[in-house]
Amino acid sequence: MCGITGWYGSNADEGVVARMVDALRARGPDGTVVRRVSTACVLGHTRLAIVDPSDAGQQPMSDASGNVWAVVNGEIYNHRSLRRELEARGIRFRSQCDSEVVVQGFAIWGRGVIDRLRGIFALAIVDTNTGEVLIARDRAGVKPLYYTLQDGQLVFASELKGLRASARVRLDYDPGSMHSFLARRYLPAPLTPYRGVFKLEAGHLLAFADGRCTVMPYWAPTLIDDGRGFDDAADALAGDLADAVSAQLMSDAPVGLLLSGGIDSSSIAALATRDGRPMHAFCCGFEEASHDERPFARTAADATGVELHEMVMTWPLLLRRMADFCEWFDEPFFNYSAIAIHELSRMARQRGIKVLLAGEGADELFAGYLWYDDFATHAGGSDDAALERFFAYVGLFSAPMQEALAGRRLGLDHLDFLRRIDRPDLSPVSRAQWLDFHSFLPDDVLCRDDRASMAAGVELRVPYLDDRLLTHNFLLSQSLVYRSGERKHLLKRALERHLPQSVLTNRKKGFGFPLLAWQRQIRVLATRLLDNGSLIEWGYASRTGIQQVLQQPNINLVWLLITAELWMRRYLAGEHIPTLLDEAT
Repeated sequence: MCGITGWYGSNADEGVVARMVDALRARGPDGTVVRRVSTACVLGHTRLAIVDPSDAGQQPMSDASGNVWAVVNGEIYNHRSLRRELEARGIRFRSQCDSEVVVQGFAIWGRGVIDRLRGIFALAIVDTNTGEVLIARDRAGVKPLYYTLQDGQLVFASELKGLRASARVRLDYDPGSMHSFLARRYLPAPLTPYRGVFKLEAGHLLAFADGRCTVMPYWAPTLIDDGRGFDDAADALAGDLADAVSAQLMSDAPVGLLLSGGIDSSSIAALATRDGRPMHAFCCGFEEASHDERPFARTAADATGVELHEMVMTWPLLLRRMADFCEWFDEPFFNYSAIAIHELSRMARQRGIKVLLAGEGADELFAGYLWYDDFATHAGGSDDAALERFFAYVGLFSAPMQEALAGRRLGLDHLDFLRRIDRPDLSPVSRAQWLDFHSFLPDDVLCRDDRASMAAGVELRVPYLDDRLLTHNFLLSQSLVYRSGERKHLLKRALERHLPQSVLTNRKKGFGFPLLAWQRQIRVLATRLLDNGSLIEWGYASRTGIQQVLQQPNINLVWLLITAELWMRRYLAGEHIPTLLDEAT
C-alpha cells in the first residue's frame, strides 16, 4: 500500500512530482522514489512495504525493455499465479513484489492485464514507446485515484493533496460541489470540489494519448440468476469467503483485524484463525451503553480465539482529532467514524501491525441495511418515489431543505446523481444494493477506511469485496439474499459452521457514534463556528437557516454543517483549523 503520483506532458518536472509525493508521505512511510521515465513523464511513489520489503520492490517499476513503467497502490492477491503464467511466457522477474506483475503483465497482455488482477489497487502504466498512459482503479473502489487534464497534460495522485502540493495544477473551486455534499454527505465520483479535477470511478480505467483522455468501465456487476437453491448458494458463499480471507492474509508484515462483534467482522476473525493462526483484533467502544459494541466483540473474540484490544471513543478525543480529520479528507466529508478507524489503526501500528482486515461490503452484498426493508415493502410507485425513499436513508439536505437553509431559490435537484446510476429494471432490493455499491460504498465507506487507516500507516483490506466473491455473489436474486425481518440470512447460513448463534443473531449497531449524548457540545461548537462563517459568506446558508437547523432534532444535520464549514475555512479561506477549533470551544 502506498501513494502514487505522475505527470505526463511537456511540463513534467521531478521537483514538482517530488512535492506531490511528499504530500502523500503518510500513505507510504517506508521509502519514496521519484523517477523521470521519459522526456514527457515523471512518476512518483511513496511506499508502505508489505510484500517483498526489500529494495527490489521499490517503484516505479519497469519491464525488461525499460519501455513500460508502472506505479501501483494496493495489493494484488493473485500475483503468484500471474507470475507463474508470465514466467511460462519467458518473463523473468526481478523481485517478489506483487506489483511487478502489473508492469510485466502489461508487456504481454496490454490493457487485458487489468481484467486479470485480483486485488485492491489504483495504478498507472506508462508505455514510453507509444506515449500511452493507462490509469485504473479496482472494481469496488477500495483504493482512490484523482486526475486532471490541463493544457493537454495528465496529472494524477492518490489524494487531492498530491495535486495541491504541485502548486501548478489549477484548483478552481466548483460552488456546485458543496450542494452535492450537503445533499449526500460525501462527493460521489467523479465529482471533486474543483472544476476539471476528477475521481476515477470504481471499476474504471482511463486511457491517455495525444493529449486526450478516454474513461471507460472495465467491469460492472451483473445480475446472477443461475438457478441455485438457497443451500447451494450458502455452500458456495462459504467457500468463496474462506478463499477470500485466505488470499488477503498474504503479507510479509503482521496482519490483524477490526472486530465489532457483528457477523461481518466476526466471520473474518473465524476464518482467519481456523488454522490456529494467532491474531490481534481491535475494537472501539463508548461510555454510552447504547452504542458500545465491546461486549459483543468480547463474545466474538472468545469464540474465535483472537486477542482483543479495546479503546473508548469520547467527545474530547473526537474534538482533538477534528483538525487531523480535515487533513485526511481534503474534500468535504461527513463520516465521523473515520476518527475511530484511525485510532484503531494507530493502536495496530504501535503493535507492529501494518495490515488490518475489516468487514466492509457485506451489507451491500447481502442486503444488510435497514432501508432494504423499505425498498422491498414499497416496490411500486414512480422511479423518483423509489429514489426519494433511498435518499431519505443515505442523504441529508434535500433540495427544499438547502433552499430553506440558504433562504433563497437554488434550483437544485438532489436526485440527479441517483438517476444517473439507477437501475430501475432490477428487483427492489437488488436496485437498492446497486445504488449503494455504486455510491455510498466507494465514496463514503471505503473513502473513510482508506484515508483514516493510511494516515496511520496501515493498510485496510476488505475480504467481502474480493473480486471472485463479488463475481459469484453480488446481485444474487432477491429471493436468495433478502428475507423480510432477517438480515443477511444467506450469509448466516453460510457461516453456521464457523460462528455460534450468539454471534450470528447479534443485532447490527453499525459504526455509529452517540451524537445525541454529545449534542450539547456539538450545538455549541456549531453556533460559534458557523456565525459569520464561510457557508454564510458563499451563500449556502443564512443566519436564520442555520438557527433552524440548530433547533432540529437530527444532530447529523448539525454535524454536516460543521464539517462543511471546516473544509471551507481550511481549503478556501486558508485558516488554521486547530486555532479555529480552540476559539470555537
